[in-house]
Amino acid sequence: MYVMARMLSSHVVDTSLLVVFRTVAECGSFTAAAQALGYTQSAVSRQVSALESEFGVSLFDRLPRGVRLTESGRSLLPAATAVASRLSAAREDLAALGSLAAGRLRAGAFPTADTALVPQAVAAFRASHPGVLLSVTEGFVRDLVRHLAEDELDVAIVTGTVPGLLDGLELRHLMDDLMFVAMPASHGLADRPMVRLADLAGEDWIAGSSRLEETLFAPSAGLGASAGLGASAGLGASAGFRPRITYVIREWVAKQGFVAAGLGVTLIPSLAAGSVRPDVVLVPLHPDDSPVRKVFAATPAGVTPPFALAAFLDCLDHACASLALVRGILAEDAATGPDSVQVVCQVSRVTCAPCGRRARLRARCRHRCTTRRRRRRCCAWYGCRGR
Repeated sequence: MYVMARMLSSHVVDTSLLVVFRTVAECGSFTAAAQALGYTQSAVSRQVSALESEFGVSLFDRLPRGVRLTESGRSLLPAATAVASRLSAAREDLAALGSLAAGRLRAGAFPTADTALVPQAVAAFRASHPGVLLSVTEGFVRDLVRHLAEDELDVAIVTGTVPGLLDGLELRHLMDDLMFVAMPASHGLADRPMVRLADLAGEDWIAGSSRLEETLFAPSAGLGASAGLGASAGLGASAGFRPRITYVIREWVAKQGFVAAGLGVTLIPSLAAGSVRPDVVLVPLHPDDSPVRKVFAATPAGVTPPFALAAFLDCLDHACASLALVRGILAEDAATGPDSVQVVCQVSRVTCAPCGRRARLRARCRHRCTTRRRRRRCCAWYGCRGR
């Protein structure tokens, strides 16, 4: 151990020399060690000589048939073995990170994304990469951005409705979160294929805040829409719409309770549509009126990402494409009017009939349709068996 103490106190030794030394000691000759390492015999001899020069001692006795450890060599061997073993373990650990057999990923998401998008992505990721420790933290977008800056998260699912909040982050667009109006099944507009905000001007609204810029109306009202991050273009008649917010309710479940009781209407994001209670009806807003939240996967700029990040982003993309939510692609033909509106179902990959609702197969129609034709028009979202 004296040799090792001298090395630690006054020398910086190339670890590869210790690996060669250990291999020669195990094989008993330079030639056999060279074959084991894939080196030439002369290269092995030079590296052992360099190590001996470094410590100023002889580590091997050169014999006619092979080599034999000296007292100094026997003293160094345990330390060299430990170093070689740790290097081998380090290589295996790094290889496990690269192959996603190990590692960690810290994700964050705003509450609505945790309704369906994030759980589906996490489930798919864990099934494919069980060795990676994936954690999820829920929070408001402002808090998630702070956690990214403080290296408490590797990736965050965020929305871009607050100007400047996402500056300095790398953003990957995941989806546009459309808004729908939630109303009781008995509401006079519940049977419509879609509604305009002007139709709801006299309604009592249920929102998460009394301040319009802190609600889901912010994009449609021209609030909180920074370049490239806020509402989609062409909001038309919706610009400047001011709902009459009568009830300030933050939780989604509580909002639906107020709606079901007939106390008012509220906006429901498509990300949360899958959790809507059965006595609440979702009616699409006209495309010109619908506020749109852009949803991003945000990561710190200029930071080397974890190996698992790319795989998790792929899972998020697949979850966005397969969610059983109201996320159809609206295409309106101006020549034929509103009846030409179609929704391409993201689940069954079929084009649904002209009402603006997506198909959710094998669910009973909540509109209590009485004719086959009417069933066709109202069950594109509810998937009525009478189609």
